[in-house]
Amino acid sequence: VNCHGLYGNMGASGSFDLTVSELSVDERILVITNGRNTMLPFSSLLDEDEIKAVAEYTLELKKD
Repeated sequence: VNCHGLYGNMGASGSFDLTVSELSVDERILVITNGRNTMLPFSSLLDEDEIKAVAEYTLELKKD
């Protein structure tokens, strides 16, 4: 929420707009797990199931 915002489109610290992201769930899992660009990895904070849940949730932010 600090970077992507409540609706996924805040863009703080260079974060990507999740409402227009074309990444698959698997790609999102990799980014959340390992980080990318300015995003830090969450593998030490969240387990696999939690990371998958976050990745699936981000799909709900996507605009149709």
